[in-house]
Amino acid sequence: MIRAFTLALTVLVVSPTAVHAVRDPVPIQDAGRVQIVHSDTRGATVEDARMAISYAAQQKGWVILTDNPGTLALKYDKQGRHQAVIDVLYDAQSYEFKYVSSFGLGYEDAPEGVKIHPAYNNWLTQLRSQIAKVVAEQK
Repeated sequence: MIRAFTLALTVLVVSPTAVHAVRDPVPIQDAGRVQIVHSDTRGATVEDARMAISYAAQQKGWVILTDNPGTLALKYDKQGRHQAVIDVLYDAQSYEFKYVSSFGLGYEDAPEGVKIHPAYNNWLTQLRSQIAKVVAEQK
């Protein structure tokens, strides 16, 4: 009897934790074009944007897969279990992220919209913040 009660109590205590380990997919947050606000008065160049994006990406753990004029392909790998690939389309004044593919993030192209693990949106938010920081530090 005590053993059965202990087992039932353990299941109740452990179950909520196990449920939170797997998170439901959420809509992909699309920030659209993000303006690059440079701190100096000289005209910003496409090269300035490319350098800021690539440097910020590397600081946040993204790997550059390809570097073509106006587009950087980036990959983020979280311990080999979760991966995301994005294209960053940019010019001298702005940039935007485009989803390419993912692994282990529960990507769904559902009738109500595209959904993915919330970590994906978090990674992009962190990358946007880091790009803004790097741009602010450019001289």
